[in-house]
Amino acid sequence: MKKLTALLIVLLLACALFTGCGNVENETSVPPESVNGTEETVDLPHDSIDDTEPSVVLMPDDFDIRAAFTADTFKAKGSVRLAYRIYLPTDYDENRDYPLLVYLHSEGLDGKDNEKPLSEAEMLFKSPYSPAFESIVLIPQCPEGYGWDKEALGAVYQLSDYINDTYSTDTERQYFIGSDTGADAIWQFMELYHKSISAVIAAGGSGIDILKYPDGSVVTVGVSKEMTEISTGIVCSAVNNKNVTYSKLICEALTNDGCETVYFKSVNNASETGHFDFVTDEDISVLEWLFAQSRPTEKTVKEKKERGQRPVSTNFQSNDHFEYAEFTASNGVTLPYRYYLPEGYDENKEYPLLMYLHSNGLQGTDNTEHMYLLNPLFAN
Repeated sequence: MKKLTALLIVLLLACALFTGCGNVENETSVPPESVNGTEETVDLPHDSIDDTEPSVVLMPDDFDIRAAFTADTFKAKGSVRLAYRIYLPTDYDENRDYPLLVYLHSEGLDGKDNEKPLSEAEMLFKSPYSPAFESIVLIPQCPEGYGWDKEALGAVYQLSDYINDTYSTDTERQYFIGSDTGADAIWQFMELYHKSISAVIAAGGSGIDILKYPDGSVVTVGVSKEMTEISTGIVCSAVNNKNVTYSKLICEALTNDGCETVYFKSVNNASETGHFDFVTDEDISVLEWLFAQSRPTEKTVKEKKERGQRPVSTNFQSNDHFEYAEFTASNGVTLPYRYYLPEGYDENKEYPLLMYLHSNGLQGTDNTEHMYLLNPLFAN
């Protein structure tokens, strides 16, 4: 009898330990707010739900934006020369297509130092879960005296075209972000080159006009049908309620004009340098929206072709392999020039002659500055 009593006690203790004394339902019921923000209660095991952070951290532990971006210069058709920075994912694979993200900086960062715009664009990489880490990011620097005018934006278009031809980009995920004066430039860029854009974010700025009718409805002024086919995100500062109201009216006007995908967000945040930070360590919803958009661009139906200054890895540098020389013509004009002879040159063999005439802005007598243009000829 004592043994039977002891056995019953053991069984009761086991029930208390392993079944929680009848509270099994409470252990598996998930609060409504824990599942995608919905109102439903879903019964799932606790370990299958992560309601805190994404499971994959994209940012390297030692990420340094200046070290991660490569500095270069692009000479566009005409006279505009753009300093720019480009970022490639750490595991960049030329057999994989990456989104292209182009960032147009705000006022006061113009120049050719190729440094100042990084202070503003750094917010794109603040969160370890930012999709910017898994994309090709291009940051052109507006030259002094241009102020993102048509000529400078034309150079940006040529540069983005060149990047598309050079790297493995996704032609249906071509994203452009502009901040403040860069946001104003976004509207003009959309008008000029709408076929090259999948989606945009205009953060701050006021580069679009609207018309309000007596019945309260609003429409955009000077916005083409092609522009309304592009998914457009509007981000404004909540510090000034006037900015919020105006931005909401723009969203309403774009929708009334036929833009099917309009995203709006107001933020109350600024960086230490005073720049308008709309991506933070805690909130990357702006980028999440942007990277969820896709739209075929002109590159989707156009075969990629090699063109421009192709920055591929090569040990050949024209300055190291070309000889210096000078020629005085019969009219008295002296031309400094450089020439290259093939390795193993044989005077008994006939070779093709290639003469290269440089573009505007490289005139002079230094016999050096124009040579960087020749490097692409020897890249392959």
